[in-house]
Amino acid sequence: TDVSDVNVTAVLPGGVVFTGATKAEQGNLTYMPNTQTVTWHIDRVPAGGGAVREAFEAIFQIEATPNPAMARQVMPLVGDTGVKGKDDFTGFELEHRDGVLTTALPDDPTVDSGGGVVLP
Repeated sequence: TDVSDVNVTAVLPGGVVFTGATKAEQGNLTYMPNTQTVTWHIDRVPAGGGAVREAFEAIFQIEATPNPAMARQVMPLVGDTGVKGKDDFTGFELEHRDGVLTTALPDDPTVDSGGGVVLP
């Protein structure tokens, strides 16, 4: 069904800086520096998005500077990401959370298993 008033939020962890470079063809992408929160607001997502219709996409650029204690470990790039919206048919509030995105980049086929560690 259609979903309205959709908000996707993510907090940037320490050592990660929002550069201001963004792209979102649908909705508005904003950054609140005092909370290091990136928010993507979309008024309405029609039914079938990502399945029958093209998926919506937002892009933002960050700079990550690891501290020396992170050597030989993966570095967090984006904190927990949450999405909330309202199902227009039922009126129910929808909510989902996804975990931290690290330099391991598990969805990126160019990063080998065990890759993405900070080099000393």
